[in-house]
Amino acid sequence: MADPTDISGLRASLTAGGELRFTPDGKLTLSARPRLAFTLNWLREVAPGQILGALGLLVDTTAEVAVDLALEGGFECVLSPEEQGWTRLQLFKRADARFGLASRVAVTLEGQAPMEEIARRLAAAITRIDEPEWAGGLKAEALKLADTVCRYVVGALEKKYSAEASFRYERASAETALLDCSFAPGAAGEAALGKALAADFSWLAQETGEHVRIRQAVFTDELRRESRVELDLPFLTRQQWSARWAVLAKVEVQTGEDGRLTVCTVEAADQLQKNSYQSTLALSGGLVLRARGEPQGSFTLTYTDRRTMSVEQASFSLAAVLRGYGFDGQWEAWLKERRDAAAQGVAAALTLTAPGELVDAWLRAPGESGPDFFPTYAAVSVAVQRAVRRWLPYFYFRDPGRYENLGAAWPLVVYQATPPFRGKPRCEFTYDVMDCGSTRLLRRSTLRGLTATLERIRPLLIAAGRNKAARFYSPDEAPAILAAVTRQPRLLNALLAADTFLVDALICLGLQGHAFREASTRDPAKAAKALARFAGDFVATFHRRLRRLYAGEDFLSLGTLLLIEATRALNSALQLAAPVNAILRLTLGPEGSADGPEQTFVSTAYRA
Repeated sequence: MADPTDISGLRASLTAGGELRFTPDGKLTLSARPRLAFTLNWLREVAPGQILGALGLLVDTTAEVAVDLALEGGFECVLSPEEQGWTRLQLFKRADARFGLASRVAVTLEGQAPMEEIARRLAAAITRIDEPEWAGGLKAEALKLADTVCRYVVGALEKKYSAEASFRYERASAETALLDCSFAPGAAGEAALGKALAADFSWLAQETGEHVRIRQAVFTDELRRESRVELDLPFLTRQQWSARWAVLAKVEVQTGEDGRLTVCTVEAADQLQKNSYQSTLALSGGLVLRARGEPQGSFTLTYTDRRTMSVEQASFSLAAVLRGYGFDGQWEAWLKERRDAAAQGVAAALTLTAPGELVDAWLRAPGESGPDFFPTYAAVSVAVQRAVRRWLPYFYFRDPGRYENLGAAWPLVVYQATPPFRGKPRCEFTYDVMDCGSTRLLRRSTLRGLTATLERIRPLLIAAGRNKAARFYSPDEAPAILAAVTRQPRLLNALLAADTFLVDALICLGLQGHAFREASTRDPAKAAKALARFAGDFVATFHRRLRRLYAGEDFLSLGTLLLIEATRALNSALQLAAPVNAILRLTLGPEGSADGPEQTFVSTAYRA
């Protein structure tokens, strides 16, 4: 921003000439001191069909969080005189701002409660869930777990506030004040105004006394309120619960780009459990507890993908994924302007989040005889097919060298170009690989999409120095590729069969929710128990199908992603709000570097 000036002379100029406008240098600092709290989720199976635990349990720590943000964007500053000699400063987003907000966030814990006290309060909440009547001292294992979690709180908050700042900046228009303050005449007011003109707004986190008035604005609204970190403890089966403290003594903590913390067991045998936790939380927790009429707090469904790639892969593969989540072109323009740094590598972290209450839609899903049966589940089917076509190539071709294995690559590229089957009343929702007419139609409708896909793959391979492989992906080769895959359709048919399995499983989930709604009027307890059993079986079977999904590889993480996509589609089909937020964090430079350019982008529908 502007250098500090003669404040007295500046006030005189405002009095004589009215409003002053200038363009700052695009950098400012901002601080907040919110209070820290956790929302805790912990579920366990106590018997077949019986799930106990907590969702959204609020844990107050009494601690303050010192949040210091370094923000870089396109700003315009407006100074105007007010009555009684006060001066008003408003900061706006420039209408010609080219990119989103770049932010660096530093968080420390301070105030009345030290780290030991935060851990003690969190451990007490965990033991209360375990043994509600327990009145003894804290379990040593609970305190150790809480200590481990607390080591990750700072990093989680830094990601949370970085995404929050980007969201607030993107939401603002050129007429929306990012900051809005008034300064009193006199030494104290002039000192604060001088700091503001020097890009220092750190004093916003403190009591400003009578010399500064702070109005509601984009960066002051809610920043000083309570900051909550969502914490997920692992879902434990009956067998695991008997040794719960031994299990929880060996855990790893994962930090999501949205600032949530997830505690996972580290045993290799629990890999399926790690990848299916969010599905378990949604169905065995949110859905089943809702079905029983038990009170449940708020929780979030989330999916995060992290990877490092070349700038060419980002422009092709990442772009194909992001098109499905409402990102505008700012992230691509940002990469292009920093191509030299991006040439050393692009670390991309994409997180999708949705409110847990969206799962209620499965209890409102139509039955098989209802008039909404086909259009509702056709919408779910199309959403799932699109998601698999979007994400599976993104996973599989993370190594461009895999394009050289034509026997495995060509069927997946053809599948990627195949349009989703939109259904045929009354109960056909996916392609029938045994129906020759259906597969012939699939091939005709795929050719155009395949040609367009090849137009993007070939430059990627050339940029990666794989000129020989690029010859096999010329757009002119689309008919030959389609013919080759048709002659040996095993892998393509396996993918189409997987579509059918996944969609059928989700339709069964909706029908089970509908059956629960009808049965609950007769015997609520029995109906809830049946739903809980089905939910547990659904999660295990759905995720197990993703093992060896394609070319002998596991794609277990797709389970949570597909459930989020299907749940969003179901809510939309039922004409219910279906918000899914997306956060993209890009870091440029060699892998493992923490000092390269970094930018956080949010989808256009973020918190709409």
